[in-house]
Amino acid sequence: MKAERKKDRYWTIIKGTGVVVCIAALVLLLYLIRIILRHGMDVTLLAFLFVPFLTFAVGCFFISLAGIGEGSAKRDQELPEMGEADEKVIKRIGILSDTHGLLRPQVREILQSCDYIIHAGDLDTGEVLGELRKLGALYVVRGNNDKGLWAESLEDVLRIKICGMRFLIVHDRKLLGEPGEADIVIFGHSHKYYCEQEDGTLWLNPGSCGRRRFRLPVTMAVMEIGEKSFRVKQHILEEPGA
Repeated sequence: MKAERKKDRYWTIIKGTGVVVCIAALVLLLYLIRIILRHGMDVTLLAFLFVPFLTFAVGCFFISLAGIGEGSAKRDQELPEMGEADEKVIKRIGILSDTHGLLRPQVREILQSCDYIIHAGDLDTGEVLGELRKLGALYVVRGNNDKGLWAESLEDVLRIKICGMRFLIVHDRKLLGEPGEADIVIFGHSHKYYCEQEDGTLWLNPGSCGRRRFRLPVTMAVMEIGEKSFRVKQHILEEPGA
């Protein structure tokens, strides 16, 4: 991702600075030793001897700081990657959007097997919100049709972390701009299923699993997370025009 690449460059610059400072300290030390060998030691040279040692310590500090930063960045990168590995599923996330007042029985059944539920907005009613909360740990944002007292507590944009993976949830991606430090962006609004990597970030629109719009299929998604990989499964509840 762009943010990770910027961080990598940042730590590389710090490490490079530390190396240069250490080399400069060694060069200065050799120069002072050469002067001492030629002219002997005096108080002024003795005082100057502290300079290369202090400079070398500063350089080592920069190198150590870069090592800590790179180690942290590496741990951040050790997240599940998208794949089709047949490994044990640790967590399941039910992902849906644009239910528009209708929570279908098929959707309930799928969500009951999930550890988390993410809804990208346009529930339309507080009743649907209440029903989803009963099914599991729920993360939901407000859609353009979510109005009234029941929707006032909903956020327009929500950032969460599940199994170390950073999710950004929004209803309409056009209102988002750059996703920043997000591994996965969940959005809705268009009622069209979309699942693509863009600049290292997975953008996922589960489609609509509520009332049909035009002749689009009725869909939702389930993300299965393993130790080293994850996969997204599209669930087609009704085919186009059915």
